[in-house]
Amino acid sequence: MLTPIVPLVIVFALGSKYFIFAFVAGLFYGFITTFRKGSLNLLMQSIIEGGSSVIPAVALMIGIGMLLNAILGPSGWGHGEWKVYAQLKPLFKAIVPSSPVLYVAVFSLLSPLALYRGPLNVWGLGYGIATLISSPVGTLPPASVMGLLLSVGQIQGVCDPTNTHNVWIANELKIDVNQILRKTFPYMWSLATVGLIISAMMFL
Repeated sequence: MLTPIVPLVIVFALGSKYFIFAFVAGLFYGFITTFRKGSLNLLMQSIIEGGSSVIPAVALMIGIGMLLNAILGPSGWGHGEWKVYAQLKPLFKAIVPSSPVLYVAVFSLLSPLALYRGPLNVWGLGYGIATLISSPVGTLPPASVMGLLLSVGQIQGVCDPTNTHNVWIANELKIDVNQILRKTFPYMWSLATVGLIISAMMFL
């Protein structure tokens, strides 16, 4: 039971740059304290299955970083405005809604893009898109962009068929996971719209 605690203690004690060592130490601790016949095979199988589960998320995070670097420019860029950024800035300023009414209408209609790890999903490309539509690139204040992501994030958190908890519930009830989406989506879409209205009233 202490296995998840070991990496945390090491990171807090030595600093975040030792995170790989901390994870390996936690893995080694868990392996040693629960050792029995077949433990090595179980460890290898767990590493392979765990790796296959996180590789898509890691690739997505790398892709987000590449997207932001390509548009905003590398850190330390000191030769004027980054060319890609300069070319795209007028486009973002033209298409990103800045009035409260358009903000609510457009992002309420686009809120289903939070499903299936879409571009408004905070666990996907959402934070990359947020950087591009917030000032100084786009026209939205950062607080309104965070309000946008938190509002539409409700749809993702409750309705998304790719969420593990929805898959578990569907398996337990012996139903298709998309039935959960269909039954919960109207309510969460309404709540997302209310959240967008509140965000627009507070930040725009």
